[in-house]
Order: sequence, then C-alpha cells, then structure tokens
Amino acid sequence: MKAKSIDEALDILDDYAQQRSDEIRDRIANRYSHLQATLSEAAPIIKNSARNFAKASKEGFNKAKGNVVDFTTKTAKTVDKSAHNNPWTFLACGAAASLILGFVLGKKYDTRK
Repeated sequence: MKAKSIDEALDILDDYAQQRSDEIRDRIANRYSHLQATLSEAAPIIKNSARNFAKASKEGFNKAKGNVVDFTTKTAKTVDKSAHNNPWTFLACGAAASLILGFVLGKKYDTRK
C-alpha cells in the first residue's frame, strides 16, 4: 500500500492505529502490569513515610520554635536588666544611632544638589 501524499499516509496510519488499538492496549497492560502491581504495593509505604516525615518535621519545628522563644525571652530580660542598671549608656547609644541614621538619610534625600 503506497501513499501519494502526506495526508493520505497519515490517514493510513490512523486507520491502522484504530484497527490495532485493542492489541496495543493489551500489550501495554501485559508488559507493564508488574509495574502497576509494584506501585500499588508501594503506595501505602510511601504514604506512611510521608506521614512520618510530616510528623517529624512538625515536632522539629515546634522544638525550634520553643528554643527561639526561650532565647528571645532570656535576651529581652537581660537587656531590660542592663538598661535599668545603666540607663545613660543606652540613652547615649540611642542618641548616637539616631544621629548617624539622620545623617545618612539626610545625605540620601538631600534636594539641594
């Protein structure tokens, strides 16, 4: 069977594919049935592993969150005590930081150029 044009060749291929579609499906089903069985067996294992990973991640996140909260609370208490013991030091540092920040921002937004 010879085709005279590309359209005719494509029509011949389409007709052949329609005639053989059941055969193709059966071959694929038989050839890859072991793959489907393997994936079906692995699905519960994968789901269980994903659940365990999610649980461990959540526990780790909660532990890290607790550590951060504890550290932040301790640091804030230490700074508070230090500020009450040396108020002038903190006042001077705040004034110096404000002066530097004002100078930098003033230079950045200077419109007198």
